[in-house]
Amino acid sequence: MNLKVSSFRALRRASLKNRGTEGALLVAHVVAYLAAVFVVLPLPMALLFVAVHQACYGVYLGCTFAPNHKGMPVLTAEDELDFLRKQVLTSRNVRGGRVVNTALGG
Repeated sequence: MNLKVSSFRALRRASLKNRGTEGALLVAHVVAYLAAVFVVLPLPMALLFVAVHQACYGVYLGCTFAPNHKGMPVLTAEDELDFLRKQVLTSRNVRGGRVVNTALGG
């Protein structure tokens, strides 16, 4: 849930490119997701589904991102690196065959 909230907060930054497009896509995603859930399920079940789905999604994202960054250098405020270098230096390629590759999103 924090990922969605952070995404909407980021829209307030003037330096963000294509803020209108980003905002429209975020709103469209939330509206389509909630509409699909609430059209198909009765209200109590829809609320329960959203709560369980978001909780499981958070755990899944954590399990996906954590192995990618474990054991890699932690940057401090003094490290002045561009975005690409930050991404490359603080992450690793996780290999484990087709199952792990599929589970971690390719």
